[in-house]
Amino acid sequence: PLGAYRWCAGLAVTFVILIIAGLPLASLIYKAGLVVEQSDGMRVRYWTASRFFQMLGSVPRRYADEFRGTALLGGTTATCVMLISICAAWWARRGGPRAAVLWVLIATSLALPGPLVSLAVVQILNHPTYDWLVYLYDRTIVAPVLALIVRTLPLPLLLTWLGFSTIPREQLEAARMEGASPLGEFLHVAFPQRRRLLLGSWLLAALLAAGDLSASILVNPPGFFTLPTRIFGLVHAGVDDQVAALCLFALLTYAIVAGLILFMTRFRVE
Repeated sequence: PLGAYRWCAGLAVTFVILIIAGLPLASLIYKAGLVVEQSDGMRVRYWTASRFFQMLGSVPRRYADEFRGTALLGGTTATCVMLISICAAWWARRGGPRAAVLWVLIATSLALPGPLVSLAVVQILNHPTYDWLVYLYDRTIVAPVLALIVRTLPLPLLLTWLGFSTIPREQLEAARMEGASPLGEFLHVAFPQRRRLLLGSWLLAALLAAGDLSASILVNPPGFFTLPTRIFGLVHAGVDDQVAALCLFALLTYAIVAGLILFMTRFRVE
């Protein structure tokens, strides 16, 4: 309890958030609505709301392929991540040495840099002597999915393990005494209580995969673009208005999904 300092601390935190997030957001809004015209041999800059909404409204149509690619890559990666997370978290739900192995896996995944993971995937798939590996590397999204699984696994795995480890053991023991198998315990006891958490973890994995650049940019197949890779290219092309509009639209989309994640990952320990 902070007592009389509560409001001071709250104002300080709000000020820091406004500096960290508010200034970049205001800069994006300004650049998305900026108009540059020539007048008497001079360039005149001014901001208009019509230009801002025109740029923002053109994003879904102009970058439809990038949105589809991002959704495909994020959804595929999230599904693979959740399959791994559910199996690993259920295996380590009782704690002890199994949980220690889980924490080592999480720490290792967090510590690995994205480019290093991408280079490892390239070494695995880029073998000209094996045609099927070359096909997977050049014609499918297997390579970026493998790289993103490593990058996005820690948080969904941690949430899933937390959800399973807080299920009362009495319920699982009662199900076991009634003859339920480990799979039956998961399907009939754990899953009904934590299905909303699992869905939120899936959304979290999809959101992390959709926003990653460092691990995917080196292994994306030719002609396949996501929002981060497109933004990366536009930044280097110097089209600030398109970059700002695309970033704002992506930020709004990610914020909505983040709100759903926050709602779905809330659960009460019995």
